[in-house]
Amino acid sequence: MGGGAKSEADAVSYPSLLLRYGIAVASVAVALGLRLLLDSLFIQSSLLLLILGATMLSASVMVSAWYGGLGPGLLATALAAFIADYFFLYPIGSFSGLSIEATLLVAFVLEGMLISSLAAALRFARSRAEKSAREARRHEERYQAVVEQAAEGILLVDVSTKRVVDANTTYQDLLGYSFEEISCLTLYDLVPDSKEDTDSYVGRVLEQSTYESDKLGHRRKDGSLVDVEVSANVILDGDREVVCMVVRDITERKRTEEELRYHAYLLENLNDAVLATDEQLLITAWNKGAEKMYGWRADEVLGSHIWQVVPLEMTEDQREDALRELAETGRFRIEVITYGKDGTPVWVEGITIALREEKGEITGYVNIRRDFTERKRDEEELRRLNQELAERERELRSLVRRIVAIQEEERRRVAYEVHDGFTQIAVAAYRRLQTFVEHRRPESEEDREALEDAIALVRHAVEEARSVIANLRPTTLDDFGLAKAIRMQIEELNTEGFEASYEGTLGEERLPSTLEANLFRVAQEALSNVRKHAETNHVRVTIGRHEGVVRLEIRDWGRGFRTSEVGGSGGPSEMVGLSSMRDRVALLSGSLQIRSEPGIGTSVVAEIPVAAAGDEKEEADDEG
Repeated sequence: MGGGAKSEADAVSYPSLLLRYGIAVASVAVALGLRLLLDSLFIQSSLLLLILGATMLSASVMVSAWYGGLGPGLLATALAAFIADYFFLYPIGSFSGLSIEATLLVAFVLEGMLISSLAAALRFARSRAEKSAREARRHEERYQAVVEQAAEGILLVDVSTKRVVDANTTYQDLLGYSFEEISCLTLYDLVPDSKEDTDSYVGRVLEQSTYESDKLGHRRKDGSLVDVEVSANVILDGDREVVCMVVRDITERKRTEEELRYHAYLLENLNDAVLATDEQLLITAWNKGAEKMYGWRADEVLGSHIWQVVPLEMTEDQREDALRELAETGRFRIEVITYGKDGTPVWVEGITIALREEKGEITGYVNIRRDFTERKRDEEELRRLNQELAERERELRSLVRRIVAIQEEERRRVAYEVHDGFTQIAVAAYRRLQTFVEHRRPESEEDREALEDAIALVRHAVEEARSVIANLRPTTLDDFGLAKAIRMQIEELNTEGFEASYEGTLGEERLPSTLEANLFRVAQEALSNVRKHAETNHVRVTIGRHEGVVRLEIRDWGRGFRTSEVGGSGGPSEMVGLSSMRDRVALLSGSLQIRSEPGIGTSVVAEIPVAAAGDEKEEADDEG
C-alpha cells in the first residue's frame, strides 16, 4: 500500500524545480515591494500598514504553496517571516528577538506552514480525484464493451414507466431496431402478450428479485415474432428500479425440438414394429406397432433379450449369415417366421437390425415388417427418419452444449472483469476513504455525515460487486474446485441464519471443468429455491463419488410440495430454474431426481458419470 501511495503522490504534476522556487522568491519580493510602496504614500496608520503587509505576505505564501507545492510554500513562509521581522515589526530595521512582536511572527509562521500543507494536500487530492475519474471512465468503457459484445441480448426497462432504458447491439440486431428506434419503445411494444400479462411478469421479477421464463416471445421491427428465453432481475439505476433482461434466441432450438417430436410421432404411429436395443440386444424401446403385432406391452419387455420376446425360426445357415453380415456391416435383414406372446406365428416380410456406435455405446434399431405389399417405401422412409433423428439428436446435444459452454465462459469472463477491475478500484477507494477519516476527520458535523455516507456507498458497491461475481462465476470454483465452492455456499447460508451442513468425500479432488460447472449451478439453483420457497433454515448438502459417478444431494426439511403438481421441463407451473437443472444434468448423460412431500421437505439428487463429462470435453475440443 505504501508503494501505491508514493506512486500516486509522484503523479502530482508540478512545474520545474527552479521555476517553483523562483515563483516563491518572486512572490515574496512583490509583497515586500508593494508594502514599501504603500509606506511611501500618504498612509499614516501603522496598524493599517501592518495588516496590509501581513495580508500581502500571506498571499505570497498561498501563491507559492499552490503553484510550487509544500517546499516553495515553506520557503515563502520563511522569507516572509524574516522580512516581516526586519521591516515591519518594532524596532524597524532590526530583528525583534524575544518580544511580544515575536509572538505574532510565530503565529504567522504557523499560519504559513498550515497554508502550505493544505495547498499541497488539496493539489494532491485534486490530482488523485482526476486520476480516479479517468480510471472510472476507462472501466466504464470496458464494461460497456463487454455488454455490447455479449452473445446474448441485454434489455433494460424502467419498472414504473415500462420504457426501454437501454439495449445492447445483440438485442437490437435480434429485433432489427436501431438504438434510436428502440429507445423510444416500451416493453408493451416489444412483448406481444397482453398488458396485464406483461405487468404480471414484471411483478414476478420485482417479487422474486430474479425470474426465468422459457416462453416469452419478442416482436421484431417487421412485426414477426422471435422465440426467446428470458432471464430477468431487478437492478438500481440511481433512484429508480430497472428490470435487466438477458434474452437468448431459441428459434433454432425450438425448430429442432419440433422436428424431433414429429419424428417420434411418426415412429410411434407406424404399423411396423420398431424396437431399440443396447449392445447386448436387450430391449430399450418398444413402440405401439410392436405391441399390436406381438401382444407384449412395453413395460413387460423392456430389459429383456429381443430373441426371448420375438423368437425366430432360423436355420443354422441363416444364423451364420446374419451374424457375419451384422459383424461386417453393422446390420442384417432376414425374412423369417416369428411368434407372438400367445405363441401365434407372426409372418413378417423381414427383420432389419442396424447397430450404431455413439460415444462408445452400441445401440440397435430393429424394424419388423408384417405387410408384404407396401413396405419397401416405408422401409426406406424409416431408415431415413432414423438417420435424421440420430443427426438431430446429435445436433441438439451439440447446440445445448455450446450454449451452456458459451454462457459459462461469458459469465466467467464478466466475473473476472468485474473482480479485477471495478471491485479492486472500489475496495481501494473504500480503504483510502477510511484512512482519510482516520487522519483528517472533518470538523463540521455536516462534512462528517457526508463522508460517512460516501464510505457507506463505496462499501455497498463492493458488496454488490462481490455478490455479482459470486452469481456469475465464483473464482473459488476455478481455483479450488467444486467441493470448496459448495462449502463456501454453505458458509454463506450459515451467515444468513441457516442451519446448513456439508458432507463430502471429494476432498481436494478436481473433476472435469464441465462437470464441476454444471453441478455447481445445480447446487446454486437448489439452494436458491430453499431460500425462496422452503420456509426452513435446516438444509444439508452431500456430495461424493462412487464407481465413476458423482452424486450431489440437496436436502431441506421445509414445507415441500407435490411433485405431481410440477409440470415438465419448461411447464408454466414448474419451479423457477428446474428446467435449467434438468437440462444441465441431461447434457452430461446424468439423472436428476426430485422427491418432495408437503410438510416433509424436498430432496434434489443429481447423478452424473465422470466419463460423460470427459467425453463432452473431448467433443468440445474437437469442435474447437
